[in-house]
Amino acid sequence: MIINVKTNISLELIHESHALPIFNLVDRNRVFLREWLSFVDRMDSVSFAENFVKGSMKRNEEGQEYAFVIAENGIVIGRIGVYKIDHQNKIGEIGYWLAEYVQGKGITTSACEALLSFCFNELQLNRIEIKCGTKNIRSQAIPVKLGFQMEGILRDAEWLHDQFIDLNLYSLLKSEYITS
Repeated sequence: MIINVKTNISLELIHESHALPIFNLVDRNRVFLREWLSFVDRMDSVSFAENFVKGSMKRNEEGQEYAFVIAENGIVIGRIGVYKIDHQNKIGEIGYWLAEYVQGKGITTSACEALLSFCFNELQLNRIEIKCGTKNIRSQAIPVKLGFQMEGILRDAEWLHDQFIDLNLYSLLKSEYITS
């Protein structure tokens, strides 16, 4: 599955062929990504990336998540997905990351917009959440731009680099969703 975001940006449902590009991207952006992503230290080999991708593909097939790579002109530049899908309550959680060299171009915001359309229209979810560190200002800007409401702070909600950090919880309901 491919979701077109912009002329040169697309979301590609994660596949085995993405393992090496994901590993290489994480490896080249290790210091930058590590600040807010705990998985970076564990992604220490291509085989780890391959196992990660296989797990994601299995969860995709089971409808537990829809994990994508973000591609610019066919080159993997990041990841995005809707995770922890609760079909009973029609809730999903969006997570994302992007390589440092493509930051500041609105790519993540556009990718989130495309994924929101998929979540609300295709998956028929009613509520989408985004959680990000209370000190991760760049990540917080995304849900704010997209009209999410901040519901509060989840205290000690994530274990990151030998300490717990607080997370802001943002949500957007289908009734609040405005397509552009």
